[in-house]
Order: sequence, then structure tokens, then C-alpha cells
Amino acid sequence: MRRKIALILSTTMILTSVLTGCTKDSGDGKSSSSKGGKYKTAKELVEAYVESDQDNMKMNMDLDLNVVMSSEGTEFEIPVTLDGDIDVAGDAYHGNMNMTMEMMGQSQEMSYEMYSAKDGDETIVYTYDENSDKWSKTSNEAVAVDASAIDKMLESDALNKADLSFKNNEYTVKVSIGDIMESANVEDKISEYSDSLSSMGLDEDMVKEIIDALSDSNMVYVFDEDLNLTKISIKDMKYETTIDQDGYTMDLSMELKLTIKCSDFGKVSEDDVTVPDEVVKEAVEADMNDLLEENMY
Repeated sequence: MRRKIALILSTTMILTSVLTGCTKDSGDGKSSSSKGGKYKTAKELVEAYVESDQDNMKMNMDLDLNVVMSSEGTEFEIPVTLDGDIDVAGDAYHGNMNMTMEMMGQSQEMSYEMYSAKDGDETIVYTYDENSDKWSKTSNEAVAVDASAIDKMLESDALNKADLSFKNNEYTVKVSIGDIMESANVEDKISEYSDSLSSMGLDEDMVKEIIDALSDSNMVYVFDEDLNLTKISIKDMKYETTIDQDGYTMDLSMELKLTIKCSDFGKVSEDDVTVPDEVVKEAVEADMNDLLEENMY
């Protein structure tokens, strides 16, 4: 039962990572029309954003995930908060994250330092866990965004469905998460990477179920007049399911809110995000779900 819950939590975190990204992939917005401003449609705005090559910045992330579990008249909550500061340069990033989780009367605080780097078609994430005092590395091949994701988005109909507005010298793009995942062929990739998902301890059917539940929610992207992506947010992302395992039934619901603010555009150097040689040497292969469970229990 605990592992099932941990997998649901980690799957939600992974999907959030896929949707937000760290570079221009985050700007895969769509839109109808706006009043005022140079750009009148989301497609026009995103095409200009892609051309501007704005993929160097500092990011601050705040995530709140509230899980409610109930069974046989008993109910308890698992509030999870995650905050962090991340330096991004191209496909790489370096960040420090802090997570707090409360469960069954116990509070867990976890601190991580993370590097991400491309290795061919894979994205390798190096993580330092303060609790275990060691570096580990995992491959995010199963959820890596295709390098042509923006091209696919621009070619799809998704950009014609979003809402674009212009106010106070800012462009706001409101995007259906379902349209984002459809244009990125997320469900097809789940099947394509079924072996990788299994190695991560993730259930393919469960991932698809979560995708279906989250498709109705929206993401909001805010750009300034210089085409800097200044803010990404998710609101009203909800998921409900019933877990039936080992003769025990539990109703579970989750609600997620996320805000990412971007700043200091063009001020992050490649040296700021390069994985140090000693980290590469020390890091051992790890399963991200096992790491999560080690810290949860």
C-alpha cells in the first residue's frame, strides 16, 4: 500500500516536470487572440519566443500538493510542499530543493541538490540527498521531452485553442494541459517507454489514469514584452482514485498548485550548471521511487 501511494506521488511530480520543463519547451502555449500587444495569437507569440533563444535564467519554484486519504470513516491528509531555486542554461540546470511532507503524525524534511545534463537522448539527473549523504543518478529517459517537441506543438492544432491576453505590458497564455500532452504525444511515449517506466517502478495504466484526470486543468504562462517567460503556474490540478490492494480499500484525492517565477535572464553561465567531475565519479545508479520511499518512511 505504501509503495502504491509513493508511486502515485512520484508520477504526479514527474508529469509536472514534463509539463513545465526548464527551457523553451515550457513556452509551448496556444491561443486565440489578444487585445493590444505586438502578438495577436499564441502561435505567433510562441514562434517569436522560440526564435529569441531565451533559455538562460534563474527560476524559483513553489509547489503545494495536498493528498487526502480516507477509508472506513477515517480520513487523514498528507500535505507536501516543495520549494527551490534553479539555475538554467540550455538543456542543463543546477538547483537546490527543499521538501516537507507530513504523514500519519510524522513530519519529514528533505533537502536536495540537483544537476541535470543531457547524455545523448537521455537526461541524467544527479541528486545529493542530505539524509543519505550521497550522490545518486537517475535517467529520465521515460519522461524526457523530445527535442522536436516545440516543432510538433507549432505544427499541431493546440496553439489555436488557447487563450491569449495582453495587459500591463505582459502576455498571458492559458493552456489546456490535455492539449499540451496530446501535442507532445505523451500517452504514446508512455507505451514507447514502458520498459523504462517499469524499471522506475511506475505502472503504465496508473500513469495513463493520472494523465486522463489532469487533462482538464490548465497551465498559465506569462511573458514580458521582451519575450522572457517570467512565470508558469498550475491551478486546479486534481486527481481522485480508489486503491484496492491486499483486501484494503482506500479513497485518495490530490490537489496540486505550482508557481515558477523566472528572472535574471542571460545571467547564468554554463559553468554555473556544469556537473562537477567529483559528482559524476561519486554518483551511484538509483531508482527515484526508492529514494522517495526511503525519505517517506
